[in-house]
Amino acid sequence: MLSYALGEVFEALSIRNDLPAIEVARREYVYLPLIEDNVKGLAVYKVLTADPSEYVGIIANVYAGKNEARVENPTEEMRMKARMSYRLLKAFHTVPGADSDGVIDGAVLKDWVVKARALANERDRTDIVDEFIGQLLAHSKPVPESGFWPQAAVANLLDEIASDALDHGMEIERFNMRGAHWRGIGEGGSQERALAATYRGWAEQTSSARTTEMLERIARGWDADADREDVRAEQEMLKR
Repeated sequence: MLSYALGEVFEALSIRNDLPAIEVARREYVYLPLIEDNVKGLAVYKVLTADPSEYVGIIANVYAGKNEARVENPTEEMRMKARMSYRLLKAFHTVPGADSDGVIDGAVLKDWVVKARALANERDRTDIVDEFIGQLLAHSKPVPESGFWPQAAVANLLDEIASDALDHGMEIERFNMRGAHWRGIGEGGSQERALAATYRGWAEQTSSARTTEMLERIARGWDADADREDVRAEQEMLKR
């Protein structure tokens, strides 16, 4: 009931024009676990896509800089802030520059990423910010007409940024995005091989060298999973 009531409140706030988005976003942040599944178009997501400094600040709530002294005894407030910030980072999938159909304005995306990385460098968090940017870009929509992924705006950015941490974040998140799935007894790795074939097909279509390499690595990862599932299927059939 509390979740429903809060959802109603924040739904009402989302259509009001007399409150700054940042004020609504700060309140959403506090109640995020209770409203993230009930409220569409959260203001906090809009703030993060509009202001890369807010995004980097959320990451800084969770991860210390490489050369920062570790806090040995964090307060409960610090722990709570880190937990809430991490939850927000994992729930935030709105790519800067994307319109309602998911089509990305490359100039807007590049400007946001460049500013975020500059701020990350200032705060000694370049690698971790790059990795989270990669995770965010993993959720970019495919080209509407062809279903090809990623869009040219993302592929071009990968070549320009040339960050291994960013690429790694994209790869890991693409695997994680699969989520729960089902297979029949003795099915083996047919599902994984289909995924590998999809990524190889995309790799053959892109003109971005770095994107090609990333897509091929993902395909090889699915191949390896397929081999493991084949072995597991054989073991299951032997037990029957």
